[in-house]
Amino acid sequence: MGIKRFNSFYNAITLWLFIIVFLSNSYLNAEVLITKEKALYVAFPDAESIEDKALIITDKNAVELQKKYKVSIPSRIISLNIARKGDNILGYSVTDTHTLRTKSQTIMVFINSDGQLNYVEILAFYEPPEYKASERWLDLFRNKTIKDDLRAGHDIPNMSGATISSNGTSEAVRRALAVYDYYIHGEKIN
Repeated sequence: MGIKRFNSFYNAITLWLFIIVFLSNSYLNAEVLITKEKALYVAFPDAESIEDKALIITDKNAVELQKKYKVSIPSRIISLNIARKGDNILGYSVTDTHTLRTKSQTIMVFINSDGQLNYVEILAFYEPPEYKASERWLDLFRNKTIKDDLRAGHDIPNMSGATISSNGTSEAVRRALAVYDYYIHGEKIN
């Protein structure tokens, strides 16, 4: 009788461990995918210098950004990079960290000097990997500007089974383009 109880207990523990490992496997895969430095090097291989600016968004600027571009401003500090070769600006990048379901994602949005989006790179993704945007989906943003309707379900389709990631990523891309248009195109920084 004691051995049967032990075997049942052992089997139950084994089953629970299997379930825990199986269900948490997607969380174990959450990771930093590429460093900011490497992403900048890949995006701007000809750059002689890359300037890193921390933009502080004032309350007044936040209200203007929200009103003009219809984007949320969850952080008042924005990381902006300006890539240069000599006196020429090769492009810009805006880094955005935001919460999706319960965990964060960090993306870097690369914008050329004309305000067109070159591409989006996911630097870190801490949600389960099945919710991460594919490169194919991220390519849908290529050559878009702030004038395009970049909301998921409009110009950009939702990702099947990952609506929260679609909405969060689209919002972050719109926010990055809004920051570019407001601060760079609007010449509000040096």
